[in-house]
Amino acid sequence: MEKLDNVTFKIANKDWEFEQIHSLNYRTFVEEIPQHQKNESKQLVDRFHDQNDYIIAIYNHNIIAMVAIRDQRPFSLDQKLPELDTYLPRYQSIVEIRLLVIEKEYRKSAVFMNLMIRLLEECNNREYDIAIISGTTRELKLYQLLGFKPFAHPVGAEDALYQPMYIDRETYQQVETYERIFKKFGYLSSTQEVFNYLPGPVSFRPELKDHFTKSPISHRKNLFVEDFNNLRALLCQQLNADYVQVVTGSGTLANDIVAQYIKTLDQPGLILCNGEFGRRLTDHANRINLDFEVVALEDGEGFSEAYLEKIFKEHDSIGWLWMAHCETSTGVLNPLQSINKLCLHNGIKLCVDAISSVACVPVSFKNVWMATAVSGKGIGALPGLSLVFHQEDILSGWKDLPRYMDLANYEKNKGLPFTISSNVVYALICALDNIDWQAHFQHTSETSKRLIEQILDRDLTLVADTHYQSPHVITIKLSPAISSVLIGEYMESKGFQLSYNSYYLRKSNYLQICLMGNFSPPSKQLINQLADKLQSMELASGIAS
Repeated sequence: MEKLDNVTFKIANKDWEFEQIHSLNYRTFVEEIPQHQKNESKQLVDRFHDQNDYIIAIYNHNIIAMVAIRDQRPFSLDQKLPELDTYLPRYQSIVEIRLLVIEKEYRKSAVFMNLMIRLLEECNNREYDIAIISGTTRELKLYQLLGFKPFAHPVGAEDALYQPMYIDRETYQQVETYERIFKKFGYLSSTQEVFNYLPGPVSFRPELKDHFTKSPISHRKNLFVEDFNNLRALLCQQLNADYVQVVTGSGTLANDIVAQYIKTLDQPGLILCNGEFGRRLTDHANRINLDFEVVALEDGEGFSEAYLEKIFKEHDSIGWLWMAHCETSTGVLNPLQSINKLCLHNGIKLCVDAISSVACVPVSFKNVWMATAVSGKGIGALPGLSLVFHQEDILSGWKDLPRYMDLANYEKNKGLPFTISSNVVYALICALDNIDWQAHFQHTSETSKRLIEQILDRDLTLVADTHYQSPHVITIKLSPAISSVLIGEYMESKGFQLSYNSYYLRKSNYLQICLMGNFSPPSKQLINQLADKLQSMELASGIAS
């Protein structure tokens, strides 16, 4: 079976691709099958070239396979069968498949089978009722297995006979059927590796699995208390924080705790909002009637230091500011360091939602009044623990706070006032022990740079402003005519789990690639398959309109 890791299937759209198509055409239909005269250029430009769309397979910058589709009459078969339509069932739209060419070493391989799948998907996307083909008589059994039906008599020369065949839409829609057939004949792998590029749940290291099945330990046991507080110390050391409390619950609970403590300040404040998670902080604040104003930017924009200096001058009575460090809905990374510096200079208590930035990029909570994170996402452990970082001046407690949110109560009880899952805690400890922070940040940055270059090279649109683009949340804006949900489902069928199903992503028609947890570096296949699918759907949309 031919390995497909580095083979790209796409619709040809570049000059160098068309040059190679003409060369491959010549080698096949002049040198191998003598249907045309030789020439000095060793290129054969198809007579319908300007009307063809070519689906090609590229390996090491060389086209190793191709097939063309064309939906303008007269077809080549019209000239060989003048009464062509009399052989066919009724249809509204029809396409002819031609120039199926595969380099010799890739024939009878997964390259051929995947080219066929890509071809039939394209016919389905463009909603052709019928596709016709002149199939070589040497491969009739294979074409029939794929669903093609013979009609009329063979055409062509005696030494190169072709059987006219057609396939209807009801048949070629069943791409999964083809994949099962190909697997049966050993042309495709029977298993497909799935790559996780979600913001959560993320892929975790194999070492964590040992902690899933161990018997739980009481949170009162001395050994567990010691390990738990070593964990807290490690988190504070890594993130330059004074204190951290580990609470059973999600990041939403952690932000609710922050909102409760902001209320104890009894001062007006500001919330920075440049996406869905800024709007969620606003919702937290509204639910407990905090006194605040929202400083809003368009989704994808970032807060510059100069802009915030101006805002602080206009709001000189504020006592606190709340922000999302990574605005996960767009991929914007707000400049925490400069905002922290401004708040310190102006005597403003800074609160940070760092749920999607901790362990993804370098983060310091020095001089940050309160901050939140979670055990999943960047850290790559099991979800289920929220982390609330804070300074010492909130530890006096506040009797009006709910018991579960009173951080002074946590600190008084060595961080363990209530039951907590030892399995999830030890998985978190294991994840932290296996992170080489600097190497991980560099790995994320380098991977992101390559990925963004590929995205821009394929003319896809990023949501985040270039100056504020995070390395680990890459958000792509799709054309209104193309559903992000359909694209996301398609990519998942190809083994790539992308983020698309949150309501805010569906609403904005965004698709995300997230590099969190123990992610695998994406191959070029990720962006190539995504861009090719978008291109084919755009073409289909244009045809439909």
